Order: sequence, then structure tokens, then C-alpha cells
Amino acid sequence: MFNIMMRAVEEWSSCPEVMTPIFRLLAELCQNRQQRLKFEMSSCSAVLLFKEASKIICAYGNRILVMPDVPKERAYAERYKNIGIIFNVLKCALIGAYVPFGVFRLYGDPCLQDSLNMFVKLFMKIPEEDFHSYTKIAQHYYNLLENVVQDNIAFVSNLQPEVFAAILRSVHTGVTSLDAVVITSACSALDTILNYLYKRFTRSPHPVAKEEVFTNFKREIISQQPEDRHAAFDQAFIGLMDGVELSLTVKNKDIFTQNLAKFRREIVEAVKGKEVSPSASNNEMC
Repeated sequence: MFNIMMRAVEEWSSCPEVMTPIFRLLAELCQNRQQRLKFEMSSCSAVLLFKEASKIICAYGNRILVMPDVPKERAYAERYKNIGIIFNVLKCALIGAYVPFGVFRLYGDPCLQDSLNMFVKLFMKIPEEDFHSYTKIAQHYYNLLENVVQDNIAFVSNLQPEVFAAILRSVHTGVTSLDAVVITSACSALDTILNYLYKRFTRSPHPVAKEEVFTNFKREIISQQPEDRHAAFDQAFIGLMDGVELSLTVKNKDIFTQNLAKFRREIVEAVKGKEVSPSASNNEMC
């Protein structure tokens, strides 16, 4: 069935009479009505369903984006109507609670990212001044946006500034709308975005990422020790950071973990009054 849909997109993407029923069927397939889409944990059916839907959406989207513009009186029927249905398809898939989206990132599958990118491109395709003239499209868009920012806020925050600004303008327009569906979703999306930005701007910097914090901590710990232990503690701290870079690579974490175990032993020996030997470089040991 999905092969037939894809072939139809390839052959008749410019024919709304063919595309509209296909996307409506796709929306029904992706909608988890009355929790009818239940798959076993070992089943890949949910993943395959979303992958196929993503392929169809992206194939159609790439074609419609390069089609020549049509007169305004024909724009809704020939372009924007199916864009609105695509928004609904993605919304149904995202809120269906049957797709383990983390699997795509785990295995490097770009279908989720491709779908979200296509959503943004199709949104930008509709002129801002005309967007709210199409009630159904606006409702589908805000419903989808609400769910995208809830579960994929990192994607939204990494959009190009002009695209992110356009989304924020649409949210501003949405919260002043007279449509209850639009207002509810726009306010929810705004709340999620503002919470994310507030947490990003107010969170404390990680001390490990600031070298001066570690230096001050080391100096404070050493100053609290008796004079005869200063050299031993200083040597232990030098060994702790031996071969460690300010990065979060797996290799760097392993080196620091090894150093930390040795650091603990050396501190215990220093407290007992034993001499701490100079640390051998990890690079020399490898």
C-alpha cells in the first residue's frame, strides 16, 4: 500500500484530486484512534509505519516546494490544503504514543529529523499574512507545533534565526486568535518555549567546564591541609588531570575515571602520611 502511495506522489504530486485522498488515508493510518495501534515491544511495525509516512511526506514536500506559484484564488486547493493535511498526519504520529522515536536517533535514522525539517519548510511556504485565513490549516499547524516543541524543543532551538523568528511570530498571532483550538495550542507552545529558554539562561554553568573553578577548588582543599601534606595533595591533583582534556569524548571520560581511582588512593595515602610518587602520564602508559 505504501508503495502505491509513493508511486502516486511521484506521478501525480501536482494533482490535488489524487494527493488529498492519499494524505487523508495516511492520516487515518497514523491516528491512534481508541488506542487501536498496539504493537508488541519486539515488533518493528510502529517504526516502519512512521518511516513510510515520513518518506511519503518528504517526497511530496520536496516536489511541492519547487512547483511554480499559482494564483492566490487557487493556492488553497492546489497547495495549502494538502500541507494542512500533512501537518495533521505528523501530529497524529507524534501524539499516538506508539512510535519509539528514540530508536531513530539510536540507529542514526534521519526520518524523524527529515519530517520535522519538512514541517518547517512547508510552514514557511504559506505566506504569514494569509496563514490565519485558512482555519483548518492553522488548527493543524498549532496542534502540531504544540507537540513538536514539547518533545523536540532541541530541534526548534537549533533552527535558523529567521525561521525561529517566523515561528515565534506565528505563536504571537495564535495567542491573539479568536479560534479556541488555535489559542490553546499556541499558549501551550509558548509556555514550553519560554520554560526552555528560562532554564537555558538561568542554569548554573557546569564547574567541570570552567578550569578556574577547578583551580580554586584545588587551592582551597590544599590550604585546608597541614603544611607537610601540601606537596602530596598538589601532586595528587596534578595526576588527576594528567592527560585529561576539556571535552566529553568517551576516551577522555575513561582517562579521567582511571585518574580518579588513582587520585583517591593517593589522597588516602597522603592523609596517612605516606609519600605520593609522581604520576606517570596516561599517554606514556598507553
